[in-house]
Amino acid sequence: MDALLGFSAFHLRRHHKHDEALRDASHRFMARAIRRHREQLRAGFNDTNAASIVATCALVTFHSSVNHSLLSPDDGGHRLPVHWFRSFHMTMQVIRMARFISSDSDLCRRLAGIDRLQHEIMEREVGGKFNFLLEYIDPLGPSDEESLLAYGQTVALLSSFYCNLEHATPLLFFITVSPRYVDLLAAKDPRALAILGYFFMLVKKSRQFWWLDGAPESEFATVMALLPHRWRQVMDWAVLEFAQQESSA
Repeated sequence: MDALLGFSAFHLRRHHKHDEALRDASHRFMARAIRRHREQLRAGFNDTNAASIVATCALVTFHSSVNHSLLSPDDGGHRLPVHWFRSFHMTMQVIRMARFISSDSDLCRRLAGIDRLQHEIMEREVGGKFNFLLEYIDPLGPSDEESLLAYGQTVALLSSFYCNLEHATPLLFFITVSPRYVDLLAAKDPRALAILGYFFMLVKKSRQFWWLDGAPESEFATVMALLPHRWRQVMDWAVLEFAQQESSA
């Protein structure tokens, strides 16, 4: 309950940034939830606490990712949005541990659906809606086989989400892309950044999650600030989509 209250309070802070009472409540609830979560992890998984550990871990992950700008010191720079990938991968480690401990439970059956969904996404036949991200010629970009494969897989993932926006689960993106793609992103590779920008466009276009309010816009702005000028034309579609979404809000 503390995790849910803290998460909700942080969400409200995005719309009331100068409310000190809300700020204090958000930190108090979330700190208590994290402290309790740490105690449970130290005590170990069992059939009675596995569901609670997974739920709290998921909320803390969403909290640390969505509210990253509120949790990090403001040094005036643009931080690469790689925290999403790191947080979600750590959460998946906890989920897999819970499945091992509670293999016959309803929780395990629900969590097993994540692996099936990942497989279905990668195996689904999709069109080349985002192939322009692969076709744009950048003589300064990497051309090794591993990088090209990472680009291709990630762009295929975007196309898969785009074909099923109404029911898509776009946050699986963070645990489905290859480690090489994350490395490219961490190195500020322009093509990897452009792909991520279009991912956040899809998040904005897909079914709305109340707790994501403002995150796609913020992360897209970071991507655009980090992209070199020669890549700006590639982002025209995404820029237009964000502008249309804002005007219709």
